[in-house]
Amino acid sequence: MDDKHSIEDMAEQQERKRGRKNLTDEEREARNAELIRDRLRGQSWPYLSDKYGLQPRACQNIYNEWREANQGAYQGRDPIAIVHSMLDRLESWVEQLAEVADASATDTVKIAAINAQLNALTRTAELMQATGILPHDLGTLRLELDVQTLAVRLVTVLTEQGATPEMKRAILETLRNNDALQQPALSNGTG
Repeated sequence: MDDKHSIEDMAEQQERKRGRKNLTDEEREARNAELIRDRLRGQSWPYLSDKYGLQPRACQNIYNEWREANQGAYQGRDPIAIVHSMLDRLESWVEQLAEVADASATDTVKIAAINAQLNALTRTAELMQATGILPHDLGTLRLELDVQTLAVRLVTVLTEQGATPEMKRAILETLRNNDALQQPALSNGTG
């Protein structure tokens, strides 16, 4: 045969990959990478043990070695990019769960998928609140949106009236300062 492998070759490779025969170094690396991906997707040690034909402790050792070698993988990475990646994954899971609920024939599976969607959405909001994307008190969100609208209108008027860039910056900085919004400065001579 040319570049294609026979069915027997592919079956033998799969058996070696699943721990039933000796693996080449390349096959072992591919298997370990797949095992690590499965673990990062939330698969349990017993599931991985069964899937790869290894003892649970061997699966844990493979994962722990990878984790130790990549311990600094998140150091130096942009935390905002990490949060956005997490939010993207949560959104993807919500979509997958919506598909499961839509395609399911049984009410039990539909209800479970909908509940899982609600949990994922709650976790999304919690992550956004914990990172400051959303305020902890969602009631303040309306105030923040009003301030943003006011700032845009104010800058437009100031630009039309020929205000200096320094003046616009000073006003916008005052609007960004929460204390200035909560406790307006009193004019001199008033109590």
